[in-house]
Amino acid sequence: MNKKQYLTVADIASRSYKRAGLPKEWTTHLGDPEMGQTIIIWGQSASGKSYYAMKLAKGFAEAGHRVLYYPLEEGITASYNEKIVNCQMADVSRRFFTAREGFSIDSLTEVLTSNLAPKVVVVDSVQYSAMSYEDYKEIRRRWPGVTLIFVSHADGPEPRGSVATSIRYDAGVKVRVVAKRAKADSRFGGREDYIIDPETVEKIEL
Repeated sequence: MNKKQYLTVADIASRSYKRAGLPKEWTTHLGDPEMGQTIIIWGQSASGKSYYAMKLAKGFAEAGHRVLYYPLEEGITASYNEKIVNCQMADVSRRFFTAREGFSIDSLTEVLTSNLAPKVVVVDSVQYSAMSYEDYKEIRRRWPGVTLIFVSHADGPEPRGSVATSIRYDAGVKVRVVAKRAKADSRFGGREDYIIDPETVEKIEL
């Protein structure tokens, strides 16, 4: 067998793996994900999934990563601004940015080939992006080191549509949001529930 066709245990152990270095409030929930992973977040309307995505974006920015957020569904509106204020995104204003344009492979290519390219891209939502699974695979192929975070609608307990479902199978971190509580299935540990809005959850559980 040609040695170039395989890796030994020592080869794999000697490689460097860049971790996200997320703040502690996230490591109990998601572990410490490797950069370049796909994260998918899904839930019913008003479950808190977009608010959760914003807070996770802040976590990545706090860890020193440049983050670009595509608010495709909500748009740059008063409610989006309110989310930014409530999540105190001004604390990470030098590393958190909102896309001016709608999502497309061409626009993302322009952004990711710039000198100040983000290391984390949030697409909210999969359904409003109109991307195909082939588009997703092309993005993953061209930018393997970029962490992709997708927000998705839900059909019952599952992401809605074939594209979101396929992304879920590929994702290293899967998060289902139910009634302001996020439940994670992560390859990197953690897995404690994350309470997005403690006051709402407390009322629901009374």
